[in-house]
Amino acid sequence: MERDISKLALRAALWVVMIFSSGPLLGATATARFERDTVAVGETVKLSIVVEGGTPEFAPQPPQIQNLTSQYVGISQQYSVINGRASRTVTLDYSITPHQPGSYIIPPLSVGVDGKTLSTQVVELKVLKPDGNANDPNGLSRLAFLRLIVQRQEAYVSEAIPVEVQLFVQAAEDLQLPQISGEGFTYTKPIEAGRSRGQANGQNYNVLVFKLTATAAKTGDLELGPAECELTLLVQAPRRRRDPFDSFGDFSAFFGGGVERKRIKLSTAAAKIKVLPLPTEGRPEDFSGAVGKFSFHTTAAPTTLSVGDPITLTAKISGRGNLDGIQFKIPSSWNNFRAYPPSSKIEADPLGVEGTKTFEQVVAPEIGEIKELPALQFSYFDPEEKAYRVIRRPAVPLTLKAVTAAQAQPTVVASGAAEAMPAVKKDIAHIKSRMGKLAVIAPPLLQRPWFLWFHSLPFLIFIGVAAWQRRNEFLAGNPRERRRRETNRAVSRAIGQLEKAVQTQNKDLFFQTLFRLLQEQLGERLDMPASSITESVIEENLRPGGASEEVLSALHDLFQACNQARYAPDRVSGELESVFAKSKRVVASLQSLTLQSSK
Repeated sequence: MERDISKLALRAALWVVMIFSSGPLLGATATARFERDTVAVGETVKLSIVVEGGTPEFAPQPPQIQNLTSQYVGISQQYSVINGRASRTVTLDYSITPHQPGSYIIPPLSVGVDGKTLSTQVVELKVLKPDGNANDPNGLSRLAFLRLIVQRQEAYVSEAIPVEVQLFVQAAEDLQLPQISGEGFTYTKPIEAGRSRGQANGQNYNVLVFKLTATAAKTGDLELGPAECELTLLVQAPRRRRDPFDSFGDFSAFFGGGVERKRIKLSTAAAKIKVLPLPTEGRPEDFSGAVGKFSFHTTAAPTTLSVGDPITLTAKISGRGNLDGIQFKIPSSWNNFRAYPPSSKIEADPLGVEGTKTFEQVVAPEIGEIKELPALQFSYFDPEEKAYRVIRRPAVPLTLKAVTAAQAQPTVVASGAAEAMPAVKKDIAHIKSRMGKLAVIAPPLLQRPWFLWFHSLPFLIFIGVAAWQRRNEFLAGNPRERRRRETNRAVSRAIGQLEKAVQTQNKDLFFQTLFRLLQEQLGERLDMPASSITESVIEENLRPGGASEEVLSALHDLFQACNQARYAPDRVSGELESVFAKSKRVVASLQSLTLQSSK
């Protein structure tokens, strides 16, 4: 009975999608994907089947795999019209809960779409051992914990190793980006790769995923990590009787019985990685240290030219690996070409490990017998195949145009005979009877304005440089004034960004910008680092400094709105216009505020 009801609900939802769609849809596809492909035992993760360009006729049965519990959750759809063309995406969601650690392969799942049967690709789920509480002396792991995921336990030196840090948190504020230590590695800056909701150990969490790349700089048995992250937990406090004389600006009852703030540092255990040296056997002579998987393409132009003319040789190396470490040089055998210093640029993903590095090398042929640009090759080490690879590009034919010498002019030698020289007729130019403008005597230069301005220019430049130097010396001796000016400029830019976010109704951008604005402005007023500014400075610094209750209450409102937007986005309410107006009033009040004490 329940299964029949689920089918009816699915068909009803799909029928609504069909009503609002118009026009034929081409190239229907079905794709399977996990919201996170690495989880721990007992943690629930979502598996989605995304159907684009068609309407699924039924939801496939959940995959039946040993030690995995699968359950169909429901359907969602998205409809859009871009450039007059309708498109829709239907997503079928399943919850997957593993019970044993290991690697699980989800086979292709078949789904009927518009009378055809489509199959998804194979996806893999990696399951780790349950998280322990070794790094939780205060017993707060039920509210937040950190997980370090390293995709490789064995790697080669100079190989880019994907690293993932997962933060599970219920409610918090003042979150700092995770930091990873570990001798023998260089790390890229962590980037936030996604947010979702998840379950672990029977608790619901907000899951923040951060990704970065580690590159081994030496060989041996190394430790990558630990990963650490600082944040302020919002802990449910015991319900207490409210004092009727409490101010209405007290937000302690926001979570019902009140909130306690606890600043903690989460950490993980280090991951052990064995770093191997690059093999010497089979190493090409031109190998320059590239490790990864790459392609190599070259172009040259122009190919029809004269001796000494420049040729721009472009080499593009694309793929995945440590792009910064890739080097490209023309061989020393190109002794018949003059080479100029090369240039390079990188176009890569945010982690800087997948993309294209482009080299431009200008060369010029020095002799006319050259018929081609010699063949080129690029060598790299493939850590997956554990072997060196060489990619060769063929020679480029050249056409060198012959250089013709200018014809010599004949030398005329006088023979002494007057008749040998041709007579040259010259017209007689009469003397000009009227001098015209030449007769007008111009005023002296000292009486001309442009002459005076021109000679005054060096003096004016000297005065300007002196004033600029005086200003720099003043700011160098007054760091508070220098910071005030820099903060005012940053606040003006942030106000403009907030206004754009209000126009586009982009709540994420609005509250991120607002939080940074409050940190910068309060940090300048209190002479504190902007990164250390939290809501606690309102009571600890601003109230003792003589700030008005109106300003304090408004700041509480703004900080609370930012915290809700970051860690409880589903609870954000209110219009951005009103929050924007309040923000401008608070910033103006803070800029004119004179505190009795900055500490």
